[in-house]
Parts: sequence; C-alpha cells; structure tokens
Amino acid sequence: MKKIPSLGDLLPDFIAKTGINRTRKTDDLAEKWRAVAGRFAEVTAYSALRRGVLEITVTDTIYIQELMFEKADLLAKLRAAYPDAKFKDVRFRVGEVGEDG
Repeated sequence: MKKIPSLGDLLPDFIAKTGINRTRKTDDLAEKWRAVAGRFAEVTAYSALRRGVLEITVTDTIYIQELMFEKADLLAKLRAAYPDAKFKDVRFRVGEVGEDG
C-alpha cells in the first residue's frame, strides 16, 4: 500500500512552486527599505535584489543625487537590518513609485 504523504512532506514543494517565500521576502525587503530610507521613503521604492545589489526606484533624478550622498549610510543600515543578506551595493534608477512607496 502506498504511503499518503504528510503535509510536512508536501509543503516545501508547494511553497517553491507558488513562490510564496519569494513574495514574503520581497514584502519584507520593501518594508525594511521604507524604514531605512527615512525622508526618502515617499519618493523611493524597493524594486529588486539581484546578486547582492539592491535596486531602488526613485521618482526623480534630483533625489538620486541626494541618495548618492547617503548611499554608504543607507547600505550600512540595510546590512544591520539584514546581517545575512550580504548586500554588495544599492543602485538607484528613475521610475514610477506607487502611492504606498
């Protein structure tokens, strides 16, 4: 007789196939970015994390210039909030930022 798999056996495959874990990490990173961004939270938004490089969308190039001055501090705060993430860099690009940042 074939053994019926337990929920514990099925759950990892389900999470991997649905991408739930990636979505949760994305939401968590977006929330952490808003906390770290401070006065820039309303004009920026988390976009992606690729190979240790955090990509942030910014509403205007003027804000990108200001963010570049604070880049080292922002990166230090992100590393403190996520010690295991090993952030290498933060990159900013102009784009549309939603109402919730």
